[in-house]
Amino acid sequence: VCAQDHPIAQVIVANDRSTDGTAKAIGVFACRHPEVQSLDIAVLPSGWLGKAHALAQAADRADGDWFVFTDADVVWHPALLRTIMELSVRERLDFVSLWPNTIIIGFWERFLIPACGWVLSLWYAARCPGVIAETPAFANGQFIAIRREAYARIGGFAAVRDDLTEDVALARLAKAAGLRRYMGLGRELLNTRMYENLSQVISGWTR
Repeated sequence: VCAQDHPIAQVIVANDRSTDGTAKAIGVFACRHPEVQSLDIAVLPSGWLGKAHALAQAADRADGDWFVFTDADVVWHPALLRTIMELSVRERLDFVSLWPNTIIIGFWERFLIPACGWVLSLWYAARCPGVIAETPAFANGQFIAIRREAYARIGGFAAVRDDLTEDVALARLAKAAGLRRYMGLGRELLNTRMYENLSQVISGWTR
């Protein structure tokens, strides 16, 4: 994220009750990159699910005209942010979400993750991916960019605080509010390896 060829005002890392040394790693990195800020979350309030709460807390502390939400296991191409901002200006967009290239190595990854992607593609392909006027009410929480004003207008993640699919719920609110949206493939711009073993797959899908 810090290697982008487009200016970034802040990089807020929401460290939500981790126990694996994440806080220390963020602190070391922030010493070399003053734009990086650590947001340590100690408590999950009643009525919230963890990810929605973490993202809402980060948004409350963010500056700038755009908010960009991404997962910690997503690797950005240096041109990602510039590409998205140019697209947003050209198409007058308020809301952008991308599918990354998924790196698949282990047996369970090869067996389960493509099956999930195949099911999603059946649903998604019929709805004109990449066509602004026909973008479905769908989003991928691995990468969501939204104008600050638009985020406030739809109530942000507080409006979907208890939804297991907070990304899709946010996209539905965006569509209902008449925001100009884009959902497309970002294989050349984003990479991720989500799970390394079966226990992570099960944990991630049932969390």
